[in-house]
Amino acid sequence: MSFLSEDVLRNLAEEVTYRPGWTIKIHRPDPYQGVYVSIIAKVENAYQHNEMIELRIHSPVPPMRCAADFYQWLCWRLTQIAIHESMEFFHVGGKPWADPHKDM
Repeated sequence: MSFLSEDVLRNLAEEVTYRPGWTIKIHRPDPYQGVYVSIIAKVENAYQHNEMIELRIHSPVPPMRCAADFYQWLCWRLTQIAIHESMEFFHVGGKPWADPHKDM
């Protein structure tokens, strides 16, 4: 069974657009860890609404057999990030209801 190469994944990622100001890059941090996707974006700080913060999310890319698998996985990964961000902004009585950083 063959998997998509780093170069192919990089080319596929270059075809993706998401939210304005968000970048999606494929890279290999070193020769041992495999391929990663980095998602970088400036977003409003959920805890200090007058500030912007930069998200720098780095995720290992599982072996992918085809472009459809990669796009499905990347869409899933972006959805997980969106859920996390939504949890930060969802407040009840002025306090985060389900703060994803609470136990960190």
